[in-house]
Amino acid sequence: MDSDVLFPPIRVDELRPGRKERRILSVGRFFARGMGHSKKQLKLVGASGGCGAKGWWTAGSCTWRAGASRAKRPYLERVRRAAEGLPVRIHTNAPGPLVEDLFASSSIFWVATGLGESEERQPWVFEHFGITTAEAMAAGCVPVIIDKAGQRETVRHGIDGYRLSTMDELASYTQSLACDAPFRQHLTASAVERAKEFSEDAFTARWAEIEASLGIA
Repeated sequence: MDSDVLFPPIRVDELRPGRKERRILSVGRFFARGMGHSKKQLKLVGASGGCGAKGWWTAGSCTWRAGASRAKRPYLERVRRAAEGLPVRIHTNAPGPLVEDLFASSSIFWVATGLGESEERQPWVFEHFGITTAEAMAAGCVPVIIDKAGQRETVRHGIDGYRLSTMDELASYTQSLACDAPFRQHLTASAVERAKEFSEDAFTARWAEIEASLGIA
């Protein structure tokens, strides 16, 4: 059966780049592996200490739209312990305005959801699209994200950001971006433009195209 792709409408028009700082951002709820849609914060915190981006900070994963429930707190505490002594700051239950400020002021955006998992055996542990990635791009963050599932449709490798398969690649791409401000700024501009393709206006236009193709416009 033929099908069409209709990306969800994202509030990209509400997000704008601000004054960028030497900060890497990751946004997501805290789930340990096997307990849900794990964002792999523990791996990202470990990468923060060895990515080679000297003088850069990681704004440790923010919980947004949902809090860290009692069942998830042990994993959150593991992440906090792993972050001790590292240039990492963890915001839990961060309010929307704080997350929007972090989007606007951060330069790089990390996503590792699904790293080390099987798309065939457990497709539900991957990002099915990547709404937060699109929001980060709209705010001028250069995405360094996993080359799996829906993220492949959000980020064009080497054009809007980078897609990775290993933590070594995450470190390499991050170091490259941290050390090359002109190229980072080029990718920032491209990411902002790419995010517009997921706007509410783009959704409306694409929906009209689909209706017309079906003869129901």
